[in-house]
Amino acid sequence: MALRKKLQTLAKSQREFWRVYRRNPVAIFGLSVIIFFTIIAALTPWIAPQNPYDRTWAVEHNPANAPPSILTSGSFLPYIFGTDSSHRDVFSQIVHGTWVTLFVGFFTTFISMVVGASIGLAAGYSGGYLDEFLMRVTDFFLVLPWLPFLIVLTTLFADLFPDFPRLWIVVLMLAVESWPITARVVRSLVLTLKERQFIERARAIGSSSVHIIVKHISPNVIPLVIANSILTISLAIYTQSELDFFGLGDPSIISWGNMIKQAYDKGAFTSGLYWWIIPPGLCIVLMVLSFSFVGHSLDEILNPRLRERK
Repeated sequence: MALRKKLQTLAKSQREFWRVYRRNPVAIFGLSVIIFFTIIAALTPWIAPQNPYDRTWAVEHNPANAPPSILTSGSFLPYIFGTDSSHRDVFSQIVHGTWVTLFVGFFTTFISMVVGASIGLAAGYSGGYLDEFLMRVTDFFLVLPWLPFLIVLTTLFADLFPDFPRLWIVVLMLAVESWPITARVVRSLVLTLKERQFIERARAIGSSSVHIIVKHISPNVIPLVIANSILTISLAIYTQSELDFFGLGDPSIISWGNMIKQAYDKGAFTSGLYWWIIPPGLCIVLMVLSFSFVGHSLDEILNPRLRERK
């Protein structure tokens, strides 16, 4: 009976969530774009007509710097985004770069959320010297200039560990820079939660600190962490593209940032090869904006005061 009541409560909360969420057309647009790119990433082997990593095949079969067209040499070839100077199909590169972008965004955010939420919970609940120490460390990372510090960290880590996968280096360095914001937000919420009456009652009946954090504080913190994580994904995707453009990513992996860098290095900007520049740039903008729209919409749902202003 208790399980049935919990399921009914969960279903009711989900209906309320969707009712509020679908009122915002911008949020629906953002969610639709994210689902679209996720499907493309999952179906990459079937969607991409050519393997962009096979340079030999591309040179033998594709023209160089071909403009967008579905008709080439009298046969049906899906050069809908044209080809680059290395004879590779731009559309196939866009498709293969989708999973890289999502991989970096989600894994960076996962690491950042775990570290940031853990530090925020520990600092907010414990207080005292531990809180002071953890917050000073957090402040140290917060005041550092974002992009220059990332460039230094990524370059240093790559030099110290040359055999370590460059893609994972980017993920780890982005996570190092992202967790302090989550830690600050979580700590602020925990400071207010631990003074509530239901926490005082839990302490009065002898509940341990671990039990209070897991059973009473964490369920109230998780929704805020989820909303913050969506915005972190947006920031991670944008920053990863910047690092790739500066040559700090993995040049052997096709990503949207690497595509723009290669286009810049080959003079596509001055040669008018718009089909090599616009598609990856537009994909980055769409992905970043979509996660931002969804993140702000979740913030509106989780914050009743924001809903009242609508």
